Formats: sequence, C-alpha cells, structure tokens
Amino acid sequence: MKKLLILLVLLFLSKIVTPLQAQSLDAKEVYSLKKGYSLIIETTEIKSNITYKVELQKENFSKILFEQEFETVLPNKYIPDYRNIDFDDYFVLTSSGGNFIVHIELIEKSSGTNILAGGEYLVSTYDLENNILIYRYSTDDNEDMVLYDLKRNKKTILNMNDFTEFAGMGYWTAFKVGKVRDKHIEIIYQGDDTDKYVQIVR
Repeated sequence: MKKLLILLVLLFLSKIVTPLQAQSLDAKEVYSLKKGYSLIIETTEIKSNITYKVELQKENFSKILFEQEFETVLPNKYIPDYRNIDFDDYFVLTSSGGNFIVHIELIEKSSGTNILAGGEYLVSTYDLENNILIYRYSTDDNEDMVLYDLKRNKKTILNMNDFTEFAGMGYWTAFKVGKVRDKHIEIIYQGDDTDKYVQIVR
C-alpha cells in the first residue's frame, strides 16, 4: 500500500514538473539555390531564449553566415532573411529596417563571404536572369546608386543628375532593369507621372 501511494505521488509530481522543464520548438526552412547550394534558416526556441541561425551548405562545404540568441521574442527587424534573390554565383540576404529600408548582404556562394562591406547597402532592384543588382550605397559622407553587373564583375555608379526631377523619399525603390544587351543596360526610373529611361554602358 505504501509503495502504491509513493507511485501515485511520483506520478502526480511528474505531471506538475514536466510543463516547467525546458521545451523546444524547432523551425527549419531549406532553400535550394543555383549550382547545388542550400540555404538553411533555423529557429530554435528553448524557454524564453530563441536562437536564429543562417547556414550555407553544399556537399562537403558548410558555413554559418549568422547565428544569434535572442530573449523572449525574435525581432522582426535587423535579422537576415531570404527573399529568393538568387544569382548564379551570389545570393542576397535581406533584413528589414522599416519603411523603405531593406538592408542587403551579397553573399558569394563559393566562400560564403559578404562582398558588400563598409557602409549601408539598400536593395533597389535586380534582374536574376542577367545577374544584375542595383542598390543604394551610403556612408556618413556619401551616397550613391550602384549598378552591379555580377557576370562581368563591374560596378557602375549611376549619375543621379539623370533622375534629379524624380528623386524623393524612398527614391531607390523606383528603379527597374529594362532591356539588357551586350553593350548596354537599360535602366528605368518609374516616376509618378512618367518614366525615365537611361542607357548604361556595360
């Protein structure tokens, strides 16, 4: 009778203690990138701590691009995410800064290295088929719109005098890549009433 009572007490205590023990909730998203690479974004939650990890993998190659632990909740700003911007040899990680602000990192697949560093980079537009990225680059002293031809590894600073009459809040989000030819790239700036077309020499 005494053993039965002890067993019942232990059973009762186990029902109380179990919910207070560490419980984990894992979420994993796997994205297939060009040239056989995989991008894994994993969230692990234990009690009130959340670990957010971004990892690039291919066969025997693996590199953690971002890993950080947060308390209570996962922030909706300033952590890297993937929005299907996948070029042949590079891909883009984005992080929201609110309003028009979408920060970018341009990751070289072969090394897992962010090749944009030393300043603030905001996504403007891109052409995945032709491997072209346009972004706003700024430092404390300077601000430029840059067209990056990834296939030719060539950066061209856009002449903003061509778009002065259109520039306003969030102006960098209004660019679009038009026709791409061997010697020229057409850039379209979509204004409120009219569009501006500019030819950029490749």
